[in-house]
Amino acid sequence: MNQTVLKPMCYQWSPNQAWDRIIETDRLNRLEFYAKQDMVHLSQLEQHNLKCAIVGGAPSVHKYIHEIDAIRRKPGLVMSITGAHKWLIDQGCPPTIHVLFEIDMDKFEDATGSPPHRSVYYYVCSHYDPKVYEALNGFKRVLWHHYDDDPEYQGHIHRLFPGEFMVSGGYVTFFRCMNIALILGFRHFEIFGCDCSFETNSHIDGYPTVAKEPEMKVAAGTKNDYRMFKTNPSLSFLAKEFMEFCKVHQAGLRIKVHGDGMLRHLHQ
Repeated sequence: MNQTVLKPMCYQWSPNQAWDRIIETDRLNRLEFYAKQDMVHLSQLEQHNLKCAIVGGAPSVHKYIHEIDAIRRKPGLVMSITGAHKWLIDQGCPPTIHVLFEIDMDKFEDATGSPPHRSVYYYVCSHYDPKVYEALNGFKRVLWHHYDDDPEYQGHIHRLFPGEFMVSGGYVTFFRCMNIALILGFRHFEIFGCDCSFETNSHIDGYPTVAKEPEMKVAAGTKNDYRMFKTNPSLSFLAKEFMEFCKVHQAGLRIKVHGDGMLRHLHQ
């Protein structure tokens, strides 16, 4: 009888050349550009009891449009990740907030899959390409700053935006959404379309910026009690980091993960 041989996973950091090039050559120019703009900046709000839905682009999201729309109408907050922006608008349920974080995007539709929508608040990171900001002229824009432990970068933030804070979360937009929602006072979350695993396609049809990554199988659980999932390196890393996020915040948050993917399995 053959027995599956499990091997521990480890994640090795590899530089993102596009990000590093922009950080080295253009990030300060972008910060100085945003410091001159007349726009609303992210502010911290008191903790409250409203609910926040974080919506990603996994195929399972199709099952939950009524639950997502109910959160939006309660009222609550719906935050879209990348191409979930287009999907929600197509369903007649535009997100409340869409977070723009990708430093290497120079065209709005490449990050969202569709043109901007009048009812959405676009939270624009201060390292974002100014062309995207200008494409949002006439739409609702809020400025925020991402956290980087580079002392020189932190000095620029303190000089150009005195008294403002930076939002942590690594290189994954999902965690920037979570942390921005925390700053806005939310402590009750429901997560849709963030399975971190898949059966056939990793994302809904038409989802932009889907990198071609190798597929792999991961055992999620304990050594003697686990379930196998098909995933890819980025999605499996997101699931791992989500577990760390929950450990840090477990005393103060209520989180429900929808779907039948690896993220929900690990969260349970």
